[in-house]
Amino acid sequence: MNRIAKIEKLIMIPLFLTGMCVCLYGVIMRYIFNNPVHWIEEIFALTLVWAIFIGFSSALKNDNHISLDLLYEFLPKKIQRIFDLVGYVIGIMFSIFFIYYGSLMVIEAYQIGGVSLDAKIPLWISSIIMPLAGVFLILAYIEKIINHFSRKSIEEDQDAIRIFAG
Repeated sequence: MNRIAKIEKLIMIPLFLTGMCVCLYGVIMRYIFNNPVHWIEEIFALTLVWAIFIGFSSALKNDNHISLDLLYEFLPKKIQRIFDLVGYVIGIMFSIFFIYYGSLMVIEAYQIGGVSLDAKIPLWISSIIMPLAGVFLILAYIEKIINHFSRKSIEEDQDAIRIFAG
């Protein structure tokens, strides 16, 4: 999983930096040289959307997703772990949805042969992030499930039950 995290960063960071550089170039061309470049918006949107979609799995691995844990914190550890597992299963189903329908989008865009208006980027390239992000998300959820059932987690549960039981 560490290799996958490195691959994600190797993709995500250059995309984000490229998006920022393209945006800066666009601002300079528009406001300093009074010569707007129209393809800037497409490249900027493409690179940032790609970086964000790849960042979904990184956020999941690091528990950086938004969560509402007001009630969750008051539940016993065992119930929390059941809720966690249910959430992971739902997340995997969502990831499969991403992969399946994202793949259909890519195939359709490839068959049609469409390109973006200004930058002339094939639309299948824009769409391929959906199944790719789904794969990264499934791997992150699998890692979460493995950690969920790891020996250390089971021992923590037993300790929590002993403390809770008195």
